[in-house]
Amino acid sequence: MTQTDDTAKLVRWLADIEAIKQLKHTYCGYCDAGYDADGIASLFTEDAVWDGGPMGTHDGREAIRTFFQGSSKRVPFALHMVVNPIIQVDGDTATGSWYLWQPMVYALPEGEHAYWMSARYDDRYRRTPQGWQFERVAITLKVLAPYEKALPQTESTMSTDAESPDADSSSSRLTHDDPGSSAFWSWGWALRSRPSTSRSILHFRRSPRPSHCRLPRFAGSRCRMCSPTAA
Repeated sequence: MTQTDDTAKLVRWLADIEAIKQLKHTYCGYCDAGYDADGIASLFTEDAVWDGGPMGTHDGREAIRTFFQGSSKRVPFALHMVVNPIIQVDGDTATGSWYLWQPMVYALPEGEHAYWMSARYDDRYRRTPQGWQFERVAITLKVLAPYEKALPQTESTMSTDAESPDADSSSSRLTHDDPGSSAFWSWGWALRSRPSTSRSILHFRRSPRPSHCRLPRFAGSRCRMCSPTAA
């Protein structure tokens, strides 16, 4: 193999890696744009599988499309931030793993509530005449926690927490019997609802501050861009 062949092989490998990254980022963009079902479905092969773990498994492009058509009602706000890609290309197929960090708002029967979610994606990709597409997307949930607690609630910790003297009276256990949430919440973690403390992220969704004001600052400090007289 000549140096020219090596260079061509490297360029093709880099182009494939970048194309797969763009595929994943496009998927996240469609999810964050109100779960655009047609856009999301277009990224999958005809025989693809979307395996959401506790959110269910959906076989085939049309089943995936149908599932995402109702997602914006269940999750009216989400920001999919994917990092740490490990992508292996083998000819016209590839695999990839990613970490997901996602602030989100879930529409429960009693109202909208904010959560933190963290998960791992394990993907399979296939080169098609339309370019790289998803052959399989599998999600392994790592953390799901109310926005105000920012810690995962598991079966072993929630029984004690729910019985504590300061437990919120609105604490509830979500099960298969909860309307509209049987699939998404089927693993049965108990989630505490505190609208007063999760209101900030809901307000941010409806009326976000300017981007330069969203990072936390020391107490008493002011933003120079919003307060020109600030020291």
